[in-house]
Amino acid sequence: DRVVKRRDGMWWVLDFKSSSHPAAQPEYCEQILNYAQAWSDAHGGVRVTGALVGGDGHLWVVGARGEA
Repeated sequence: DRVVKRRDGMWWVLDFKSSSHPAAQPEYCEQILNYAQAWSDAHGGVRVTGALVGGDGHLWVVGARGEA
């Protein structure tokens, strides 16, 4: 798992999974959204995008938490 702040100021929480399509697993989606919410809460409500990265390197954006 990684938390990344892009140069444009956007925050991302990335969760790496070995499966080729982790976004098909509801528990993985819920987990990453919880991580994003926790990071947002801990940093004053900043907007955080949660994404899953599959074993093949594909990125699935699951959703965002915090202020827009």
